[in-house]
Amino acid sequence: MLPDGTLIDLAHRMPTQAAGLASGRKESSRTRQRRAEQGLLRHQSAWLGALKAAAALPDDALPEPPRRGDTPPPPRAWAEREPAAAERLTQVRADLSELSERLEIPVENLMTPDVVRRILWKPPAEMGDGSGDGDTSGSGYGSRHGDGDAADAVDRAAAELGARPWQRQLVVPILLAALEAHPS
Repeated sequence: MLPDGTLIDLAHRMPTQAAGLASGRKESSRTRQRRAEQGLLRHQSAWLGALKAAAALPDDALPEPPRRGDTPPPPRAWAEREPAAAERLTQVRADLSELSERLEIPVENLMTPDVVRRILWKPPAEMGDGSGDGDTSGSGYGSRHGDGDAADAVDRAAAELGARPWQRQLVVPILLAALEAHPS
């Protein structure tokens, strides 16, 4: 395993020979530095092969760059900027913690915090359209027991943000409950 900084450095430099794996980059701690050096030394051929394979990938096979500018604010600012979103986040954190303990899975493995925050900060558009289809609560989010449009919208949003099917199966009901309980 290599520290992220070392991986990023390798991706920028793209060395083609073992001698090029070593760099002048210093990690933030001696432990990280030692781990990076040992990992590169022990697995030179694997790292060179991975770099060569990555370089051969066509552009459309590369991951999308991270989105900039559409990230939610830090959660500590939510209560002031969007109180309903802060309430949703508080509820979801508690529910995910309980689920995590019950399943003995770390909370961040159930669904990445970024995906959870994005959905709770800006719920899927289909949920808040106010069209009334399936909405018996007047919230604009549809009914949990109705036609499933709201659940489908949350599931689609989570999938688009990179959540795996098993994660969505476990977490979408929790997200949906919070969105219904605390509409914007």
